[in-house]
Amino acid sequence: MEEDGFVLVKNRRRGQRKPVNLNQSHQKEPLRDNKSAYSVEKDETEICRVRVKVLQYKEELAGSQLLQELFDELAQHAGFSQIVCYGLGSLTAGHCTMSSRYQLAVLLHMVSILSLPCIAFDPVFNINDINIMKQLGISVTENNGRGKCETKSKTLFFMPRCPFMLFNNLLWANWKCLKNVVFFGNDLTLLTQQMTDEEFEAKYNFIYLALKCCKRSPFAVSNTCLENVLNNSAFFSFELQANCTLGSKDLVWLEPLDIDE
Repeated sequence: MEEDGFVLVKNRRRGQRKPVNLNQSHQKEPLRDNKSAYSVEKDETEICRVRVKVLQYKEELAGSQLLQELFDELAQHAGFSQIVCYGLGSLTAGHCTMSSRYQLAVLLHMVSILSLPCIAFDPVFNINDINIMKQLGISVTENNGRGKCETKSKTLFFMPRCPFMLFNNLLWANWKCLKNVVFFGNDLTLLTQQMTDEEFEAKYNFIYLALKCCKRSPFAVSNTCLENVLNNSAFFSFELQANCTLGSKDLVWLEPLDIDE
């Protein structure tokens, strides 16, 4: 895993870590672990049409207040080695394609701003989505680790509209190296408004604990086109700072819950 900085972490009671190279899998087509890749036939016309639309959205965002705010926030986080994108959604199928295309346009700007490689995965990607991503310079992995991947270097995780359990699994996998993890995605503090404190701790134990030592930067969306794309989003970084309320008992390796299917 030294090449790309990732280790797929298995349940520690049931087995040892199994290294997986995420960068190797994007060369294989179709994706073996992604049944959606088989669900449609390759359509070069659709691939070209959607790719052009994404680039139009990217151009639309250039010079916008949103992009400046994004640049200002990223400037506060130095030393990233890569970007990992989970939960983008299909660019060509379903009822949320416009949101997914705008999210991809935002991702392309982040890749450009940081000059970093990017790896993406979503189980709904089909063969056309995969080809669009590749043509736009985004690698696509076949490995559905359900977020249980440990990063060996500082990584920006772009996770728009992901299930909260995916965040929980990712925190579990990186519990001893939280300084390597920065999220840009769902505002995790929304969970405190959706359930009781006891329910929150029981269902999302690692989010519950990590929020005690995180730096949260809410991301305001002023572009009306993106109100339903990046609203209720925030940046989260995790450092053991002076105001951290984690106790020593919280720092042990806990047993994670599986992601909701």
